Formats: sequence, structure tokens, C-alpha cells
Amino acid sequence: MLFVSDITKNLLDLSLYSMFILPVFAAILIISVFSLLNWKKRTRSMILKLAILLLIAILPFVPLFEDVNEIAMDNLDGFYDSIYYSSLKNDLYMASESLIGLQLREMNSVISSELNSFKRVLRVVLTNRMNSFASNAELTYSIDANGRLRLTAPAFSQYMSIDNQPTYAGEIRGLVRDLNSFIRDSDRNSKRYQGALQSFITSAGKIMTYAGEILRKDFNSFVENSLSQKKETEIAFDEYTKSMVDILAREPLSVVIRAFRVPSFAALLLGLFLLPVIIMLVRKHFISWIYLAIMVVYSLYALSESGNLSIFVQAGSPLLRINIEPSVNVLFLIVLTGIIVLSVLWILLSQRKGSVSE
Repeated sequence: MLFVSDITKNLLDLSLYSMFILPVFAAILIISVFSLLNWKKRTRSMILKLAILLLIAILPFVPLFEDVNEIAMDNLDGFYDSIYYSSLKNDLYMASESLIGLQLREMNSVISSELNSFKRVLRVVLTNRMNSFASNAELTYSIDANGRLRLTAPAFSQYMSIDNQPTYAGEIRGLVRDLNSFIRDSDRNSKRYQGALQSFITSAGKIMTYAGEILRKDFNSFVENSLSQKKETEIAFDEYTKSMVDILAREPLSVVIRAFRVPSFAALLLGLFLLPVIIMLVRKHFISWIYLAIMVVYSLYALSESGNLSIFVQAGSPLLRINIEPSVNVLFLIVLTGIIVLSVLWILLSQRKGSVSE
């Protein structure tokens, strides 16, 4: 059933396969790693087992297709008018829980927090202290013709008496304490802002690198609306704009397609995750040969059909079907071949020992 049905069409089937296969695979991998930590138990078969497991583990992260012009956004007929484009925009930045949405909220929150704290220092902390000094020390304040604050103090008042030093020194210490507290918080806010800004620019850069012209315009308008409505956030939009100049000067890249996005290769991945269970735990070597043969045949079938590409976008959306020039990533083929060759060696080694499992 794993190789004859489209597992991406039935999320229940996909969940059941994953709930069984992935935990078992993870358990075998963890046990193998800990076994290799024991020098006394370290054997060629254990090293071979770990090599197979590691290759299978990294295969889902190896790009299946790279630099395929047919899957560039601007080359997909009707893409910008399709359900895929609205879903893509929602996932990338329009949804409140999207990464861009979260980063923008974090940045706005830090900017707003810092601005409010600074205004509180000016309006409350300093003003209250100045009013206290004005009342107790008989000071007067005025604004001159140039708009500068002028302070007038009497030659002497009881508040200025050295006998009153504990009082006015205490007020100064209170002011210093409040200002130091603000400076500490302000320094933290500055670091948070720089980190949030850099994270946002990095995420935006990844989007712009692969985005077609229309998505670039839509995304840029979204960012501008999000950051240009308030004066205090305009600086963030300016930094974003400067950071995108070089990226926007280049042609958009084709989207990287990984195996789990293509139904036939997604089934292949799950089959490979099940492979260690069959060849390492089952004690009948002919079952291992049969399963491995099925995997080889299905791999060849999936590769032969790679020109008629069906891409899983998200649950609830139809598969995106396009025809491309078959150009599977060489690294993907190398890792897949390595898994098959090492599995053959494992079965042969196990047969020599008289058992498929150790």
C-alpha cells in the first residue's frame, strides 16, 4: 500500500505510517549510536549499520530538484491567479502565526516598549524630580528665545543647606537609580531590536531570493504597510530596503524541491525509513532481499516519472502538476545509491554470520 497509493491524499494514512515507522527508525538510530560509544562492541557491522541509518536520516533534507526553470514562479502559467499563490502568501507572511508575522510583531513590540520607556523618563521621572527641586529649592524654569531651558536658583535656601545634604543627595541618588534602570532596560531593548531586525531581514531575504516579480512587489508592499504607518518603525523599513537592494538586482531562483514534497518520493522516503527495520530486525534474509529489490524497483520508477512532477503544497490544496526536464539532484542520487549499496553489504555480511540481525 505504501508504494501503490498516493499517501499525500490521505493524511490519516500518512500519519499512521509516520507514527509507526519514524519512532522505530529513531530508536534503531539511537541504539546504534550508543553501541558505537562502547569500544568493546564496535564492529564493522555496527559501523555499517550506523552509516545506513545516517544516510537515510539526511536524505529528506537533500534537495531533489535544484535550478529547474520550469518551477520558477514567473514560469508557472496561471500561478499568481491560483489557490497556490494565495496559500503561499498566507504561509509566508500574511498569517499572524507566520514567521514574518511573528518577527514583525517582535520588532514592533521592542520599538514600542523602548519608545514608551524613554518618554516615561522624559515626562515622568525627570519632570517629577525637577518639580520636586523647584518646590523644595525654590527654583524656577523658563524657555528662552532660542527654545532652551533656563533654570534660575536663589543664592541660598534652607533646602540647599549642608545640614539638608541627606535629603537632596537622596533625591539625586533616586534620580540616578531610575536613570540607571532605564539604561539597563534600554540596552537590552537595543540588542533585542538588532536581533529581531537581523532575523527579519534574513527571512525576508530568503523570500525575495526565490520570489517572482509579483510576489516581490506584494511582499514589499506588505512590509512597507507594516513598518511605515508609524514614525518610530520607519527606520526598520529603511534598513530592510537597503538590505534588499542586491537581492532584487538578481533574477529570482527556482524553488528547491525536496523529496517529501513529491508523493512518489515521499513514499520512497517512508519505505527507506522502514528499510532498517526489515534488514536489521527481521531474521529471514530472503525477506530482506525481497524488500530491498522492491525499494530498488520503486526508486527506478520514481526517478523515471520525475519529468511529470506532482508537488504537494499543503493539506487541502490540490497537487501542483507540471512537466519538467528530468534533472534530479546528483547528491540525492549519490545518497540514495549509497543506502542501497550499503544495505546489500549489510545483508551479505549478515548472511555470512548466519543471521540478518546481529
